[in-house]
Amino acid sequence: MSIPTITIDGDRISGKTHAAIAVATTDAADGRQVLATTRSSAAATELFHQAARMIPTQKIAKAIRSCGQQRIELNSGGGRIYFRTRTATSCRGVDVDTLILDEWDYDDSIFETLIPSLFASNDPRIVISKQADR
Repeated sequence: MSIPTITIDGDRISGKTHAAIAVATTDAADGRQVLATTRSSAAATELFHQAARMIPTQKIAKAIRSCGQQRIELNSGGGRIYFRTRTATSCRGVDVDTLILDEWDYDDSIFETLIPSLFASNDPRIVISKQADR
């Protein structure tokens, strides 16, 4: 299965994460299920807050803030964004259309555990943000 992939690379603090979250919020607004992953729970919480700031409050149906289960559900179209730390088990049982890999460092063992989350989608895609030198 070939999955379209968007790669955003640049120097530190150049807006890579902001661009990836902009894709996540746009996809969710279009009714897609999005999984935004990152290296740590603190970073996942920051992604959650960035996304919540980008989405107008009246368009958010529900915002779940409990650590490890953070998500934003939108009012129309059924779009959702899940925020998780990348581990071998943290993303099991989540079927999504868009997979965001923020600050990705090409860990193939973790990548193989994330890809099945896209199998149920008719239109899957991956968005990778990474430092230019990696």
